[in-house]
Amino acid sequence: MKQKPLLKITLKALSPSDLDVFHESFKGTYLSDRFDLFKKYLKEHLDKTRYVLLACYNAKIVGYVTLQYVSEYENFKKDNIPEIVDFNVVPCFRRSGIGRKLLKRIEYIAKESGYDQVGIGVGLYDDYGVAQRLYVKMKYIPDATGVHYDKKPVKAGTKVTVDDSLAIYFTKKL
Repeated sequence: MKQKPLLKITLKALSPSDLDVFHESFKGTYLSDRFDLFKKYLKEHLDKTRYVLLACYNAKIVGYVTLQYVSEYENFKKDNIPEIVDFNVVPCFRRSGIGRKLLKRIEYIAKESGYDQVGIGVGLYDDYGVAQRLYVKMKYIPDATGVHYDKKPVKAGTKVTVDDSLAIYFTKKL
């Protein structure tokens, strides 16, 4: 697939004034029902338990990523690895470099916060194909713990549903 031309994107930390922009930016998209989650993210961002980074284009939010300082994934938690969680670019803006910019900046923020590596989980079905390729291109490597469902290891022979809860985890040295 051909990459779209790079757009003039502004990256910024989430602020209270962005809630209305979020609601307006994602109206009618698959992200429109995430307003309550975004309010939770704002609280966690202000409490400094999560960092929320926005990608803006023409006064609209076209993507975002969050860095959860204490991961809910046990392997990251025990090794003090912050986790990149909830990484989204609006579909019509994908393949234009926004995801790469968000990822690079959130890695920088993790490093500036004193971490030497960062982790990320990715789904295993085709909706996550672009993300899977991006993480490999950006030098993320599997954490060698296999497939997980709801952040718990899946044992050989176990039947699971292929949905957003089925994932593998990657890490990257910063």
